[in-house]
Amino acid sequence: MLDIAGILFSAIMILIVIVRAAQLDSRNPWFETPPDANAPMTGLERARANAARHIPAWRKQNQ
Repeated sequence: MLDIAGILFSAIMILIVIVRAAQLDSRNPWFETPPDANAPMTGLERARANAARHIPAWRKQNQ
């Protein structure tokens, strides 16, 4: 009986780890290719760069 409980517990913990990893990967991908440094900036990238300059330092630390 303890064997089955241990197997069930470990299987549930593995599923929790997989779900959490998938959630975090959707927010912060592990294997994202870096952008080309020589590529021209698009309109959206320019807008993000301008917005990043206006964010106070204390707020950047909390992100």
